[in-house]
Amino acid sequence: MKKNHQMTMLTPAVSWRDGLPCGNGALCATVYGNISPETIQFNHDSLWYEKTESPFPDISDTLAECRRLALAGQFAEANTYMSRALNERGFVSGLPILHPAFDLKIAMHQKEGFTSYRRTLDFTTGEASVTWKDGKVAKSRNFFISHTDNVAVLRISSGDGIVDAAFQLCEHNLSDSVQMSGVPQTPPLTFKSEVRGDKLVLRATGSMGGEYGAVLRMSCGSGERRFAKELTWTEQLSSLNLLWNLPMESHETAKITGASEIVAMVGVYVNTDNPEREIEALCRRLDDLPGDYETLFSRHAEVHREKFLRCELALTEQTAGTDDLNESLLLEAYQGEAPLHLIEKMFDMGRYLLIACSSGECLPPTLQGTWNGDYYPPWNSFYVHNENTQMYYWQALAGCLPETMEAMLRYFEDRIEDYRTNARKLFGCRGVFIPLTAAADTGLIRDGQAHVLHFIGVAPWIAQHFYDYYLYTRDAEFLKERALPFMIEVARFYEDYLLRDEEGYVLVVPSNSPENAPLEESSGEVDLSVTMNPGVPLTINSTVDTALIRELLGNLCQAYETLGLDKEETAAWQDILAHLRPYRINEDGALAEWIHPDHRDNYAHRHLSHIYPLFPGFQITKEEQPELFEATRIAMEKRMSIGLEAQTGWSLAHQAGIYARMGFASKVQECFDLLSRTCLGPNLFTYHNDWRNMGVTLRISLGKGAPYQVDANMGITAAVLEALVFSTPHVVKLLPALPERWANGRIGRVGCRNGASLALEWDQVKRTLDVELSTTAAGAFSLIVPEGYIIAALPDGFSDRGNGTYEVAGKPGGRWRFVAEGVLQKESIS
Repeated sequence: MKKNHQMTMLTPAVSWRDGLPCGNGALCATVYGNISPETIQFNHDSLWYEKTESPFPDISDTLAECRRLALAGQFAEANTYMSRALNERGFVSGLPILHPAFDLKIAMHQKEGFTSYRRTLDFTTGEASVTWKDGKVAKSRNFFISHTDNVAVLRISSGDGIVDAAFQLCEHNLSDSVQMSGVPQTPPLTFKSEVRGDKLVLRATGSMGGEYGAVLRMSCGSGERRFAKELTWTEQLSSLNLLWNLPMESHETAKITGASEIVAMVGVYVNTDNPEREIEALCRRLDDLPGDYETLFSRHAEVHREKFLRCELALTEQTAGTDDLNESLLLEAYQGEAPLHLIEKMFDMGRYLLIACSSGECLPPTLQGTWNGDYYPPWNSFYVHNENTQMYYWQALAGCLPETMEAMLRYFEDRIEDYRTNARKLFGCRGVFIPLTAAADTGLIRDGQAHVLHFIGVAPWIAQHFYDYYLYTRDAEFLKERALPFMIEVARFYEDYLLRDEEGYVLVVPSNSPENAPLEESSGEVDLSVTMNPGVPLTINSTVDTALIRELLGNLCQAYETLGLDKEETAAWQDILAHLRPYRINEDGALAEWIHPDHRDNYAHRHLSHIYPLFPGFQITKEEQPELFEATRIAMEKRMSIGLEAQTGWSLAHQAGIYARMGFASKVQECFDLLSRTCLGPNLFTYHNDWRNMGVTLRISLGKGAPYQVDANMGITAAVLEALVFSTPHVVKLLPALPERWANGRIGRVGCRNGASLALEWDQVKRTLDVELSTTAAGAFSLIVPEGYIIAALPDGFSDRGNGTYEVAGKPGGRWRFVAEGVLQKESIS
């Protein structure tokens, strides 16, 4: 099954949200694909504004009273106690805003009406292409942002060898400057363009780090290049009209005529108090680069392609027709079932976006990744660490992209001192407290809302990513030098924060289950209109808090054993583990969201935090905890039957991951089907909720409509990987939740938590499963093939344990290829 890993559309973007996304980590852009004028909208992950400076008072003295109120059952009073104290002592909430950088405008005269229009994004190279015909003359534009040279590169070509075009660097369209309420708002930015020799320069002020800007260098071979001041008035007017009548006095225009080909390069500088130095350095760097598109593209594409092709999904044979166009695939999905081509492209899109916005020296992606054309984006496009940030990286290690995690790991490591300050000033604790809403410039708390203060689970959730990095890579030095110190910081916080009740069990108070709250006993039937904030979010012993503590301390004890460290250090952690209350099953038979018996479950909610022990954690399995496994099944059933209108794009992706972990293949496909007909845009960007308002998800409109977010894009890819391979440090399960419609296909390579990796090719008709397995470390693990399958010819190092389970003696450099065959018909499998 050969795949081209592209998406193609027959129509251009209506706005930046529909554009073709490109990026090299820090620098990202969306290509609209209009013939003329064309817009390429740029972002940089370091460009934020409207920073709020605020004193951070020490309110640790209020924790005891907050706890007394909660333990007395006065949850409403306890909920506001610490937040109110923050405000009364001078704290002002305010997170900065990720803002657009600038636009590149391109004007091209069209002699005849266009035909044969296409715009395509190649996931394997990161190249966005726009092609059309002007009469009989084929024309094209190609664009990418280089991983190797850190510049954006554009090529314009024409079949007749004659290219005319005009260019401007300018502010992004101010019609996108709308507050979340929908009210227009002028952004605090100023722009000015100027000519520097043979280049255009854009300078902007108002970003909180200082001046930023861009330099445009154009190569045109034998063509003629002139700037606005050199053009006749008629030529100026013509160029400017094509570029939306931008004012001459603030934006220079460059016009190229008679070129055989145009190659333009855009370099960016950010956050400087010495712009002249930065501009001069950037001009020199652009001059040092070759003006040849193919040279720049080939060295970039080599890096991007190697990353992307480490893990490929194929569910169909390659096609090249209308059934592979985004428009056709989305229309088909809209009628009920997501076609296999669309599943492949959704998988590729999530993988591609992670490479494009989390590579090299960059910040981790925000809610919008690093593609944002709103001057006042939904929720400021800030960081949300109570699921969204984590979801971006669920795919990274299983998808063999460990280097993409560096942006996230470094982000949290660099802010340790701020997180210590948070823990000390809020709770009087050692260790670290990471707030669930966060900014790029600091780790200090910037949001004083009660549910932000009371969710203490961010740090252990992030710590699991540190430990997972070790499990997948088996990098002992990383475990010792980076993962372990971070995990210890988190453990120190819990050593100080946790209380004990009269029976000696651990009390987590304040506790919180992200963005949900128990229903009051008097609430009666669930009112979906209030599910965004159904009650009082401050609670005692939320399930997710308990799960995260259990996971963190268990991992720490295991890490000490792995590294041969003094186990006396683990005694306090072992004691906490021994006194954590077991998970509770409520009166409906569902896994309760709060272990405390006074808290009543609210099923009509998008967050699924209480399922953490099963996914993304793996404390609950069907084999080892059948009763709790059944309780999680009922909890999920309640979420979908009662709370369908409370779901979001990212919650559907999360549910797909949960169902994959449970082995419920049909439910995995159901989630993909529902998400693809409600929360997918024309360019496969995912939206927070159904942007058509078809009554399935939450109905939220911020600014110009439903918020777009890339978390579901990333979560879809992770869920596909979960459906095809499940791993713990001791178990690898093949095809645990293969949807029936995925009759044959292949995936490879997929990373596992024991340092192994594998490629699979399956055929459900022939009932065969071809496996290539590699191991990097010594140690036995269980390999489980699908029910009804056996490995007839056991490779060396394999032992048959019965029931489709084989023990594999892993070793450094171990490589095996084998075939598992179905010996029972599907219908006969109980």
